[in-house]
Amino acid sequence: RVKKDVDRGTRHSDMFLLKPEDGREDKWVWTRMNPSGVKPTPRSGFSAAMALNHQTLFFGGVCDEEEEESLAGEFFNDLYFYDATRNRWFEGQLKGPKSEKKKRRRGRKEESEGGSKLACGGAGTQGPVQVVKEVVAEDGTVVTIKQVLAAPGSAGQPRSEDEDSPEEAGSSAPGPCPRSNAMLAVKHGVLYVYGGMFEAGDRQVTLSDLHCLDLHRMEAWKALVEMDPETQEWLEETDSEEDSEEVEGAEGGDEDEDEDSREESGAED
Repeated sequence: RVKKDVDRGTRHSDMFLLKPEDGREDKWVWTRMNPSGVKPTPRSGFSAAMALNHQTLFFGGVCDEEEEESLAGEFFNDLYFYDATRNRWFEGQLKGPKSEKKKRRRGRKEESEGGSKLACGGAGTQGPVQVVKEVVAEDGTVVTIKQVLAAPGSAGQPRSEDEDSPEEAGSSAPGPCPRSNAMLAVKHGVLYVYGGMFEAGDRQVTLSDLHCLDLHRMEAWKALVEMDPETQEWLEETDSEEDSEEVEGAEGGDEDEDEDSREESGAED
């Protein structure tokens, strides 16, 4: 509930398409879109890039929780795909690296059962797992960062026979930490994520790490350039009011000196 005389931001999660009206190139019209599928939660500061098969991918972002006297942001590192041809959202879920040992063990089990194949039902499906991390700033402030790890497999698509189950899938390498305003690029089916920022208490941490993800395999992130935010040097901002007072004081001192010099010269005359 918004109180009177209190300015608060408004989050928007609607979607519009700008296209020529009736096929004309000199007149355009906005059309509201209502895509289906798994939509990203309302946020700002997410990054977008063109992917394969007429898809657009979105990464990260921040959702600000604004109170009367405080502002806290929840940062994300999840990945979403938007298919323009089907007007549908998909959540980018990593499969995790496959284990050859478990593959061979599963092959022997299928052979002992006469080669019968069992279809995997939805009962054993594992949902997203939420991991909570705590970052301690230099001033002792503890900031909680929530990270949602999606279950292996593509959203809305059946798991193929040669894919591991959630229990058999290996643990994927840690990907980019939650952030907003990262830079994205896709080249030869590989997504690159560089930089961005997140907030830890009163600190705003600017990142310079580089990660990549094979969009064909969708197995695990690979860190090309790593970065430890704790090694950054925190430079405190100077209060503008103190600066203005110092400047005014210096100017006043100069005026007093000028008046004293004029009085001394008049006395000598």
